[in-house]
Amino acid sequence: MRRTAGFPPRFESPESGVEEQLAGWLYPDFLPLPKPLSIATLAELESYFATLPPPRLPSSPANPPPSNPRTHIYVCTHGSRDCRCGDLGEPLYQALVREARWRKIGGAMSDGTDGVRISRVSHIGGHKYAANALVYKEGGSCDWYGHLRETDVARLLDEATSSTAEPWWPRWRGRLGLKPEEARAYYIQKVAEDPSVLKTSRKRKEKARVPLGDPVELLFKSWDGEDEYRVTGFEGESVMWHDVMTSRQ
Repeated sequence: MRRTAGFPPRFESPESGVEEQLAGWLYPDFLPLPKPLSIATLAELESYFATLPPPRLPSSPANPPPSNPRTHIYVCTHGSRDCRCGDLGEPLYQALVREARWRKIGGAMSDGTDGVRISRVSHIGGHKYAANALVYKEGGSCDWYGHLRETDVARLLDEATSSTAEPWWPRWRGRLGLKPEEARAYYIQKVAEDPSVLKTSRKRKEKARVPLGDPVELLFKSWDGEDEYRVTGFEGESVMWHDVMTSRQ
């Protein structure tokens, strides 16, 4: 099944009477849309789909990968949808672009289409897993990763440029073509068969980040200023799940 990605994030609502135009790619074939996508061009896009051959399957002996495969990485930076995506996603995007340029393997999507290209993308779901990134490897898998930080950039690029079909397990969210329950079963089976997949190259066991991230103490005050409400929440989780401690000033 073909999927589109690469739409620029919408941080503000479009002006009245102005139609949004979006850029996009078709995966797993790495085909750019022939023209900007908008409400007015939907019919043309459907006609374009009808002319395309079946999607390219992942690489196999009968279907070898391209000689110079590309990798596209999309980082959710949609801060107006959820502040976590903006606060964590934008630094991750900037760090990925810097590292790709330093390695001379690519850079921002706006600078070219060869090698490894990184782009911001709007809401993809799973705010509590921020920062989120989608890694599309030409001729290979299309994996989703979550709970990423700037310190993960080097490892993420290593995985993005690797020829192996194995994902980076501690940050893995799933794979294009797998249902959530299938991805969960795949992860459980792999870890059971080989616990070393949760170790780094230095043989140090790496804990997978979970939704209960760093603790954060929040202080709310009543409208009249007489009461304080203290809540200890966790990064990536709703404070509605926690008891509220009330105290007088």
